[in-house]
Amino acid sequence: MLRLVLPCLLAMSCGTNPPGPDCRVGADCASGVCTREGKCGAVSTDGGTAGGTAGGGSAGGASAGGMSGGGQAGGGSTAGGSATGGGSVSCLPNNDGTITRAEVITGPGLRATYRISGQAPFDTSGIGLPDGGRSWDFTQMLTGDMNTLVETQPIQGKWFESTYPGASYVAPLGQGTDFIAVFNSTADGLFLMGTASPADGTFSTKLTYTPPVKVLQFPLRAGDTWTTAAAVGGTASGVPISGTTDTFTSTVDRAGEANTPYSRFPVLRVRTTMERTVPFNPFANTSFRQFQYVTECFGTIAVIRSVDKETSTEFMTAKEVRRLSL
Repeated sequence: MLRLVLPCLLAMSCGTNPPGPDCRVGADCASGVCTREGKCGAVSTDGGTAGGTAGGGSAGGASAGGMSGGGQAGGGSTAGGSATGGGSVSCLPNNDGTITRAEVITGPGLRATYRISGQAPFDTSGIGLPDGGRSWDFTQMLTGDMNTLVETQPIQGKWFESTYPGASYVAPLGQGTDFIAVFNSTADGLFLMGTASPADGTFSTKLTYTPPVKVLQFPLRAGDTWTTAAAVGGTASGVPISGTTDTFTSTVDRAGEANTPYSRFPVLRVRTTMERTVPFNPFANTSFRQFQYVTECFGTIAVIRSVDKETSTEFMTAKEVRRLSL
C-alpha cells in the first residue's frame, strides 16, 4: 500500500564562512543550521538542499502502498513528504510560527541523508519546554538504525508517467520496498497522487488516490486541520483494486523543537491518522498514526510512524523513525 514517505532531502554545499556565533536552534542562524557543537553552519551558495519534501509525504502514500506491500497499512515514514531546500540563501528561516509555501522547496533533484530505524521503542510525547512547547530527541540510536540517501526524481520517462498527469516529482517509498511514490506540489499544498513499482510487468503495481492525499497544506500553522477521503484504484502486484477508501486526518497539534542527528530545529508537529475501509472484507480494515515534524526552509526533518491499529494518540512503540542526518 502507499506508504508515507517524507524525506527531508538535504544536499547543501557549504562555503568557507568563518564560524558563527553560538546558537541553540537552526532559527538562530542565517543558514538555518545549528551544528552539534552549538555553532552556526555556513550559508549554502547553491540552494541544493533536499529538505523535508523530497520524499513525498507522510500522510499520503501509506494506504495505497500498503496494499501492494503485503497488506501493511501505511508503510514508510516520510520519505515522500516534504523535500525542501534548507540552508540555502534563497530561504532564510524567520521563526515566525508559520511555514509558507515559499519556505518548503519541492521538486526533482533534491537529496538528503536520513537515519531510519526499524520497529523500536520511542516516546512520541517528548518533554515539556518552559514556553509550553515540546522537545523531541531524535539523536538516540534505535533498533535497526541505518543511514539512507533519499533522492527525488522527475516523473518524465517513468513507465507509469501517463497515469499521473500533472505530477511534480517521484520519490522512493522506503521501509524495505522499492516502490515509488508520486507527488504533486501546488501553491497551497503537497499531495500524494499514488504509488507504483519501478518497472512494468505481469505483477507490477500502479495505484492512484482519488482525490490525491494532502500531505501538507500551506501556509502551515499550529491548530490547522485537514482531511482527505481518497478512493484507492489501480493494480497491486497485478491484482485489480477497487472500492477501498483511505481516510487521512491531519492536525498541526504541537509546536516545539526537534533535535536530529543533523541539527536542532524549531518545528510544527503534524499528527495524521489513516483509516482504511475495505468493502465486503472488514478483516482487511486497518489504521495507523504518524507524526511529521516540519520546519522552515528544511521542510519535514523527522517522521514517526506507528504500528498498525495503534489506538493511542501518543504512543511508545514506533514502526519506523526517520530523521535528517549527516
